Amino acid sequence: MELIEAILYGVQCKRLEKPAVFVSMLICFLVFTVIGLVIIFAGIEAFIGGKAVLPSLGISAVSLLFFSLSAACSYLIKRSVE
Repeated sequence: MELIEAILYGVQCKRLEKPAVFVSMLICFLVFTVIGLVIIFAGIEAFIGGKAVLPSLGISAVSLLFFSLSAACSYLIKRSVE
């Protein structure tokens, strides 16, 4: 089952095995994705603002942490709907 399909089934409460896990992981998925995007944009803004390439890449590399947390949340969302 794909992520979007699992989210749609979970929101409709169809085939939802673990509702608490689904709701908490859905909130965390959205928050971690937004934080990752904001950090990417901060790295781009730092590069445009005149910082060197390496600090800008370092700022953007921090976003990988949040995108990996988002991936873990999406895995748990798919597991909670079956």
